[in-house]
Amino acid sequence: MIGPSPRSAARSDPPAELVARFKAGLDRLWPEGGVVLAVTYVLGMILRVLSGRGIAGGFLVVAALFLALTLLGWRGVVRLAARRRRWV
Repeated sequence: MIGPSPRSAARSDPPAELVARFKAGLDRLWPEGGVVLAVTYVLGMILRVLSGRGIAGGFLVVAALFLALTLLGWRGVVRLAARRRRWV
């Protein structure tokens, strides 16, 4: 028999579907971006304290702002680009 059988043609490819679902939510600011930001910040501060380097108030603020800019900023850019593309 040449070509796919009817049984294999009817079934979807689960890994491809999971990858598509995963990629579809990557550019969302909330909840994906917020969760990534919160977990990264908390774990980073815990590791910093455990390493004995300390955490000053200014460092906490700068670290939070930098992480927000880098972890959420690109998601905002993707969202704006997608909106502009729809308008054109």
